[in-house]
Amino acid sequence: MNAMQWVRYSLATLVLFVFLSLQGCREKPSAAVEQPTAVRVIRPVKRDMQERISYLGTWHAAREIQIIAQVQGTVQELPVPEGGRIQVGDLLLRLDAPDLQAAVDRLRVERDYWERRSAADRRLAEQNALPAEQVETSLRAFGSADAAYREALSRLDRTADHSPVVGQVFKWLVEPGQHVMPGQPMLLIGGNRVEIQVEVIDDDLQRGIRPKTLAEYEDLAGKRHRAAVSEVAVRAEGASRTFTIKIHPLEADAGEIRLGAAVPVDFVLREARSVLALPLGALAGDESIFVIRDERAWKQPVTTGIEEAGMIEVEFAWNGEDRVAISDLNALRDGVPVYAVSAEEVQP
Repeated sequence: MNAMQWVRYSLATLVLFVFLSLQGCREKPSAAVEQPTAVRVIRPVKRDMQERISYLGTWHAAREIQIIAQVQGTVQELPVPEGGRIQVGDLLLRLDAPDLQAAVDRLRVERDYWERRSAADRRLAEQNALPAEQVETSLRAFGSADAAYREALSRLDRTADHSPVVGQVFKWLVEPGQHVMPGQPMLLIGGNRVEIQVEVIDDDLQRGIRPKTLAEYEDLAGKRHRAAVSEVAVRAEGASRTFTIKIHPLEADAGEIRLGAAVPVDFVLREARSVLALPLGALAGDESIFVIRDERAWKQPVTTGIEEAGMIEVEFAWNGEDRVAISDLNALRDGVPVYAVSAEEVQP
């Protein structure tokens, strides 16, 4: 290569270097591309929602009656076994009270004597053979003896107790041959009508349990029924300071029951029909959600309502198509790109 060729080559190289340098200065470095955040998404569903409080109640007879001894005696007869059915007037228990029987026999004799004596005195008075004052005395004696006899007979009648209701004998509190004193419980009986009793804490009463509150209960077959709260105790009882709630089911809905058995009860405080619902995990901490549209997350304020079974009622302007993020909410902000993964199977 001669000198002239060398000069030309050098100039061409220099021009090329300058050109490439200028081109590099004109080109600006490209901005870093923001990577999308992967999130699980779900569409809101329409469903009925209930706010409820769950308790365990107990089946009771609506009317339970203790048969109390009214006189002293020995249990002679208990004709109806525990669990036996009874009708009004059926004999429940009979006492042996020989002292009362003896008193009745004695007073009967005395009454009969004065009855005959007063009749004879009247006949003699009619014949002017006896003063009228004597007749009055014998009549007063007869009246006193008759009253004493009837009082003793009434006490003797209390040795037998008869059923005041149609129902069932729940429990024997005494046994045949046992001596009892006045005021001692002897039998527990009850009517056919049943009720559910639930012990409820004061905090839940404050949440809205009151008479006419809707309650759902489950019978032995697992079938659910509805009834209204019929009574709320006015004062707390027991060491737990709970209030007794009574629910009277319809007879046809009570089904087969066992008195004293446990029964699941839900008190329904609020109901909403056909409302939008989302999993609780869709809520951001400030009462909002992230709606996914055009592969980006958009923050959407919502009004929340009833919570039930891991779902919550939400109110917002939904177009029927947009999905909502239910994971990685802390990584989202308004307008951030997302990679949406369907999670429809998470719905309860």
